Amino acid sequence: MLITLAGVIGVGKSSMTQLLSELLETKAVCEPVEENPMLELFYADKKKYGFLFQIDMLSKRFELIQEAMSVKNGILDRSIYEDSIFLKQLYDEGAVDKLELDVYTKLLNRMLKELEPLPKKSPDLMIVLNCSFEEEIKRINKRAREFEKVEEGTELYEYFRDHHANYQDWMAKDLGFPKLIIDVTELDYVNNPEHRMKVLMMIVDELFHVGAISGEEHTYLSQKACLSRAF
Repeated sequence: MLITLAGVIGVGKSSMTQLLSELLETKAVCEPVEENPMLELFYADKKKYGFLFQIDMLSKRFELIQEAMSVKNGILDRSIYEDSIFLKQLYDEGAVDKLELDVYTKLLNRMLKELEPLPKKSPDLMIVLNCSFEEEIKRINKRAREFEKVEEGTELYEYFRDHHANYQDWMAKDLGFPKLIIDVTELDYVNNPEHRMKVLMMIVDELFHVGAISGEEHTYLSQKACLSRAF
């Protein structure tokens, strides 16, 4: 079984990945974006570093999805399937040019073809965590280092606002595999046990609905999700 998380920046994908790995007793594969030394350069000058940063992240996401698809069960906190959102936005903003967009698109398509021979060709379920733009900014600033803080009226604020809008459009697309969209604007599943149980139960029910788990597994995981209120 392969599950991949998706969603706007700061929505809580990594936290949910860890919760699901504990619930399903399987491997969590997390994107090391916070440790990427190019992140600060990207925020400082997207026109100079935008293409380099996205190529670097595409390469890392390709390696991670290869890793997740090569094991029996895996959970990935962001995947190659949503990567184009970032580069397309930079192109629309004029931070990358048409040649760079074309090079990136060809590389992405080649990488997707390379995934075809793997044992698991696509996710059993993509879980898309969504929230309001105001909540996204609140969560980003809560965990942000100084160069990541987002203030209204700044270029970075406009970047995240466009990014949020682009994600809403992307969520409507058919990716060819099951997708569960959960609005977590009012849900704090990290700190609130009731919220945690609610979200985990939604995911367990959907995994059963799409045939990723059996009826017996659904019963077992539902019981575990209820017990999640205790941790």
